[in-house]
Amino acid sequence: VGFSFMVGPILASALISDYRRALLLSAAITAASSVFLLLLPTPSRLSRQQRGGGGGGSSSAGLTGFLSLPVLKLRGAQLLMLVRLKMALAFHMFAPVWQVSIRARFDFGPRDHAQFMGLVGLTYALSQGFIAKPLVRSFGDKVSRLLLLCILVLGGARPVALYTQSVGVVYACYVPMVIALGVMNTAITTAASRLAQKEQLGGFYGVMESVENVAGMVGPALGGLLARVDGFPATLAAVVC
Repeated sequence: VGFSFMVGPILASALISDYRRALLLSAAITAASSVFLLLLPTPSRLSRQQRGGGGGGSSSAGLTGFLSLPVLKLRGAQLLMLVRLKMALAFHMFAPVWQVSIRARFDFGPRDHAQFMGLVGLTYALSQGFIAKPLVRSFGDKVSRLLLLCILVLGGARPVALYTQSVGVVYACYVPMVIALGVMNTAITTAASRLAQKEQLGGFYGVMESVENVAGMVGPALGGLLARVDGFPATLAAVVC
């Protein structure tokens, strides 16, 4: 993911000159990537007895079974889902305000955005590859303290990045923010793997992804509405809180 964030914008700024070509190229790459779905291994089919002996495997019954995973009843799992929801909501509420703000303050063009996203992608890749695992290992069973530390970095650096008039300060704020985000995602994944049994792990990850996608649907609209009512401070206050 970090590599894609780093390379994608740089290639786009170097090879593409208008939005139409960007859309066509992104559609072509997406269609090409779908070919790899054919290479996925075929999952083994469970017998009716292993599934519980039910005859009519309706979609509603499957959804009910998916949401009634035993791991979802644990307080720790519910806390992880709440953290993931608030993380995604904060990100998607902040994104539309951030785009307008950085364009107004620094007149960011395509190449500026490419350089900025390149730094974000490189930092995220380094965070996931070299920083997150040693940090999570060093905190051991005290992962909650690591999550709190990451939340403090994310919440504290965003106001500075939003209001500073220096591009250098923006970059200096975003590096620890992206590192904190990468560490936090790794810590959440590690905590989830410790909570859920092996046969429930895939379902638990799926529920957390669904929670994140819900935030992606409502977050930008909420951020835009708050910015329209009271400008940037209202959105920023909601994101930090």
